[in-house]
Amino acid sequence: MTTKKRRRSKYAPVRHPFLYEIDYPDGTHAVKKAWAKVIKGTQTVSVTLTETHIRRSLALDGAGNLAKCAGAICYYDHRKHFSHPIVGWVDWSYGRVFVASKLDSHGFPCECYAYEHFDTIAKRFDTTAGQERLLARVQKHGPITLTLRPYRQRSKEGRPGRSRKGTGIRKNSRRLHQLRKAIVNAGISADK
Repeated sequence: MTTKKRRRSKYAPVRHPFLYEIDYPDGTHAVKKAWAKVIKGTQTVSVTLTETHIRRSLALDGAGNLAKCAGAICYYDHRKHFSHPIVGWVDWSYGRVFVASKLDSHGFPCECYAYEHFDTIAKRFDTTAGQERLLARVQKHGPITLTLRPYRQRSKEGRPGRSRKGTGIRKNSRRLHQLRKAIVNAGISADK
């Protein structure tokens, strides 16, 4: 009887760390990571951040918290706009948003969708003062539309690198440079 070996992929799937702070009863403090598999978002999603979302986050002391910041509360309230489930954890960086879609048996994210955003709103979610400034902005100018765009593919086909075929441009230009250098060093003029 022959057994088939399961083929492993050459490269591991991309993962994103969700960070959690744990305060122990003895006064010690630890930061733990929950690694989640990243799936690229495929659709553009627009939601509206309102005064209610920001006030709820301020009441929960949610500055810098994955589940209680104003952005996480806003996306959870607008979960019907997404084509995938949202479980409440949202990790904002200054250019990307990782929206958790599945939890493991311990209640930590194990799968998330990656989107890009092109605004400076993530800086306001990190501190209480930033959220208060955001609240003042919303009270003065009205609700803010947050737009998440699909994750861009950064590499173009044909560019040299892993699992891409080289174009030969770089290799040939380097070789021509070496030939020109050899000709000049030999005292032969390349112009003749």
